[in-house]
Amino acid sequence: MYNPLKALLLIAIITFSATGCSAQSEELPATYSSSKNITEFTFYKVLPIYVPGNWKELFYSKSSGQHFFESAAEGNIAIAINPFDLYPFHKAGMGNSDFVKAFAKWDIDYHRENGLTVEVLADSTTEKGFIVWKSTEKDGTRNVYLFTGKEGLVFNYLAYSKTTPDKDLMKTVLGIYRENR
Repeated sequence: MYNPLKALLLIAIITFSATGCSAQSEELPATYSSSKNITEFTFYKVLPIYVPGNWKELFYSKSSGQHFFESAAEGNIAIAINPFDLYPFHKAGMGNSDFVKAFAKWDIDYHRENGLTVEVLADSTTEKGFIVWKSTEKDGTRNVYLFTGKEGLVFNYLAYSKTTPDKDLMKTVLGIYRENR
């Protein structure tokens, strides 16, 4: 079935790749709606992502492909959105659920290999198409991730803190997921 948003996104990605431009490395356009208490960021110039709360972009990490944000009230988050085929474990015909499982395994293995403690908090890949997991760094920073897939794209939502309780970090990534399903 033809999806105009997917078509626009693929055209934008191909255009940026072919011209050597990187839409991901640019500052993301952002609009905050105080009436809805939602910040809208636009990825790849055509893909809106809605984040509950009032957020400001801090920086972009080229190595991870993540945009980092902060909110005085909410803490710190990062978001990355990439096509499935950018990853070495991707296989043609992989569905969203299978890709999310493979992506989580790949990233969890990476965190473990680098000495972080890892725990899966919720595996809903079959029912809802996402997995939530946590890694803890040696300095005590806890990273709660939610991975999901949609139309050949992987969405990586991260909330991190040394002091915010895990349940609140999980609430943050689930809130982002719910706003964007």
